[in-house]
Amino acid sequence: MSELNSSIPAWAAVTAHAKDMATVHLRDLAGTDAKRWQQCHVEHDTWLLDYSRQRITQQSLSLLLDLARAVGLSDRIVAMFRGDPINTTEKRAVLHTALRSDFAGSPAIQAEVKASRQKLENYVAAVRSGRKLGITGKKFRHVVNIGIGGSDLGPLLVCDALRAEWSGDITPAAKRVVTVLPPQQIALEKGAELGRFNMGSTVILLFEPNRARWQSGVHAGSVVRLGQSLGGAA
Repeated sequence: MSELNSSIPAWAAVTAHAKDMATVHLRDLAGTDAKRWQQCHVEHDTWLLDYSRQRITQQSLSLLLDLARAVGLSDRIVAMFRGDPINTTEKRAVLHTALRSDFAGSPAIQAEVKASRQKLENYVAAVRSGRKLGITGKKFRHVVNIGIGGSDLGPLLVCDALRAEWSGDITPAAKRVVTVLPPQQIALEKGAELGRFNMGSTVILLFEPNRARWQSGVHAGSVVRLGQSLGGAA
């Protein structure tokens, strides 16, 4: 059985230091160290990380770096970008790095990412242009995103960021985001949420297969009806 990080000496040192810092006021740290800004910020290109206003000292940094070395953080970062199966729970790679770069993961993974992006771009273009229509032959006008846990956060942030942007008949003013955070469930009357939309002109997005139990028959391109159960949290 592997050793837990919380059982190593470096972790104990950080824990003890945190208890010592619990009664320290940030005002005292800033007032007694004239070089606090120089020592507590990092710059890279146009990025600035300023942690001078955090309750942290040079000793804090030293202990945290000791902990990082003790658990092999650098090697784990390399393994993540390489595409190793570091997700021990699901026994697979953590590939969000591949979605945000053109070098993380194997060539096969990068090819899959590019193909998926192109497929998504083609679908969105077809919906916006009206080449892809609903079952009634009308253009899509609304998007419903059903997020399960963490898979909801990204679409939610995108909806908020693009609140004032739209294309053609796709209007964010009518967007709806339904969030399900296990083990909680959202209690809606039948048709309460989807009843706000014109049936046949709404795109429903489901995320993601390993975080939810979808009803059999619910898959990409399938038609759903008002009040139909789509599934629930896994």
